[in-house]
Amino acid sequence: MRGDAPDDHADALGSRSIIFEPIRLALFSMAVPAGGSANTGCGEAPESIGTATAGAPGFAAQHAAAVQLVPRLTLIGFGRGGRACDAAVGGALVYATPIRKDIWLVASAGILHVPQALAGTPRATGQARVDLVFAQPKGRSLAVGIGTRGLTFGGTL
Repeated sequence: MRGDAPDDHADALGSRSIIFEPIRLALFSMAVPAGGSANTGCGEAPESIGTATAGAPGFAAQHAAAVQLVPRLTLIGFGRGGRACDAAVGGALVYATPIRKDIWLVASAGILHVPQALAGTPRATGQARVDLVFAQPKGRSLAVGIGTRGLTFGGTL
């Protein structure tokens, strides 16, 4: 799905786009996976579908899908598998406009739900934010933004 993205960033509005990373990472940061930590109550639980390997613990698979509603406005849904206490599902509305071919102004608002949250982890959390996203070679990005949780710096490696 290309939308009105510049030609040299053909995947700019696809579900794996760099413009969705700031809101997705901000929401997931509020529900960090506990994994097999002994003090979480998940240590003895069987692995759920989505772990890195079948025989060893690892990072749970994350999935995302995007639907462009109108030019520059996209609805994105995302989720994380893994153990029951680590699984999460979320969604966001993202408005993105290119400033230059490698810089995007991105405004977004979303919510994340953790069905079986551990004590101290919110079951649902939301955030609204505005970011400048800088496209880097090989699909990488850097971002600086401000949201309801404060100033953030981030990116994808």
